[in-house]
Amino acid sequence: GKQVLDGTRKTEVRSAQVNWQDPAAVAGSRVRIDAAVTSAAQQFGWSKEQTDAYRQDAFTELTTGVIGSAVANGNIDYAKEYFQAHRKDMDLPTQTGLLKAIDVGEQRTLTNGYQAQFLSSRDSVPMLDVLEGAVSADKKLDEGNRNVLLGRIMSRRDVVENRAERERLKVDRTLEKAINQVNTLTLQGFEPTIEQMQPIVEMARGTERETEAMRMVATANSTRAFRLAAPAQQEAYLARLEADVRRDPTKFDVNVVSHFRTIFDNQQKQVQEDPISFAIRQGFAEPTPVDLANPAAAAPAIAERASVARAMQARYQASLK
Repeated sequence: GKQVLDGTRKTEVRSAQVNWQDPAAVAGSRVRIDAAVTSAAQQFGWSKEQTDAYRQDAFTELTTGVIGSAVANGNIDYAKEYFQAHRKDMDLPTQTGLLKAIDVGEQRTLTNGYQAQFLSSRDSVPMLDVLEGAVSADKKLDEGNRNVLLGRIMSRRDVVENRAERERLKVDRTLEKAINQVNTLTLQGFEPTIEQMQPIVEMARGTERETEAMRMVATANSTRAFRLAAPAQQEAYLARLEADVRRDPTKFDVNVVSHFRTIFDNQQKQVQEDPISFAIRQGFAEPTPVDLANPAAAAPAIAERASVARAMQARYQASLK
């Protein structure tokens, strides 16, 4: 009879542990234990005190098993609710032990949850900031776990920020070099096209170099327009630009004035020295190479060059060469 009673108790306690989140199943196990204890007490002639003691011991084991399963599965709220509902089944030492187990389980569950969030946001400073705020505001976390989590978050944020700063500096140096190269070519009269400058503009978008990149494009465009303009148009533009700069130098890059003046002077010199080469550099003409070994075949190419020379003479008052 004792083996049957103990076997029933063991079976029902195990069932309650497995079905811990099913209140009906747990309640059924309690009913069956209670019935088995009542039957055994009548069979063995137990006193009321002995019967109550055995029943309490069995219910304590069942309650401890249910709470332990809830804690192990991270359902701390359920563990707390079940503890409050059945604490009368347990003596004070058992209650104290279970409360400690619930608290340890709660801290472990909270910490594991924040650790998972940390791993998913470890490469984002804004997400780490949000996580830091959540950890700091969580009143359920004890001080020790909070400090460990905050220390890890702040340390990782420093790493991410330093890495981002290194990357920013790398991009900044790359942009500075690229912009300077374009500006140098522009000053030399070989300004790149929009398609060639587009990658630089895209890289600079949203950075401290964005304004500088847009200025680079504007300078290249205005330089191209100035370089391709007729001398009279260039002189008029220079006069207007110099007058605007004198009125308010803060609104203009004064270096642009000297830049355009240099282009104008160089063009005047180049077009007089070699009008055909100047026309080629400006993109006005693409003459066919002259094969002097075959004078008869070279006639059309020479005629083409003569036509270009006359055009340069008319546009730039260049010598007919």
